[in-house]
Amino acid sequence: MGLWAVRQVLTARKPANGIKNEDAGWHIPAYCILFYLLTVSVVSNIFVSTSTFMNERYLYMPSVGFSLLLAWFAAAKLPALLQKPADRPAFAGVALIGLVALLYGLRVWTRVPDWGGDGSRLVQSALEVGPDSYRANYYYGAMLYEQRYRKMQSDTSAATAPARKALVDSLNTYIDRSLEINPGYRLAGTMKISLAVARYREDRNLDKLLREFETLIKNQPYNGDMLTNLLNVLKSLKGSDPNLYNFFCHRVGFEFYYKQKYDLNGAAEFLNLALNNYPLDRTVIQDLLDVYTAMGDQGKMAEMNARLQALPAGGGN
Repeated sequence: MGLWAVRQVLTARKPANGIKNEDAGWHIPAYCILFYLLTVSVVSNIFVSTSTFMNERYLYMPSVGFSLLLAWFAAAKLPALLQKPADRPAFAGVALIGLVALLYGLRVWTRVPDWGGDGSRLVQSALEVGPDSYRANYYYGAMLYEQRYRKMQSDTSAATAPARKALVDSLNTYIDRSLEINPGYRLAGTMKISLAVARYREDRNLDKLLREFETLIKNQPYNGDMLTNLLNVLKSLKGSDPNLYNFFCHRVGFEFYYKQKYDLNGAAEFLNLALNNYPLDRTVIQDLLDVYTAMGDQGKMAEMNARLQALPAGGGN
């Protein structure tokens, strides 16, 4: 259809030899079609990604092309089909435009409630329309977190524990779905940290918390906001079981950031957390010695060597 419209627009001129063009009269609908296609193309996710699905605000300009096409059909084409004089008011044309206006009016009437209130209904309707949209899942989960979980967060009584746990599980469903669709979605990654901590407050399962952190780090190793929140949480967990905490820092800091990414600063960040958590961890000290050797930091190399020599025979991990 687009190619046909281009051809009609390019040939929309009076023939120089006086021969009647059989396609004359089609340049107006061709222009309308081109106008619609060109204006909708920039929000179609074909040429430029908008990270969201089609919705009414993206159809404002394309609707101009549709309206012009409808007016042409009612004023020129429909009378010709009915063998009536063209470009003159006719009941059929008025009825057609009235019907279209009525249908669109009804749709606007049913849609207006979604735009009212605090905006929560708009977020919910987006999820209903696009259940496989990573943005819709994230924003719905984030909305529930702000509107419902934050109100319950301060109440740590045992009586409300089941409700808090059920809500956190529900929130995780939407954020996990968002990350399943797009593992690199930064906003969902940052929100997942908050939800993982909320779940940890309820079940105190440190191993589960650290496994979730590890998955997030490997999927989004340079999400600054997420890493800032994650590191703050890890600092607050100082004094945790070294078999879990330090081993997590070894996997993330040494095995991932150092060996796979060769990110020396990232590796040192996590390994130093482990060292502060349990200073006698031989594995972590050796990891840091390797990292500082790669950095060429003589002072830190000497410090790590001194720590290794000071460990008791057979001491440390």
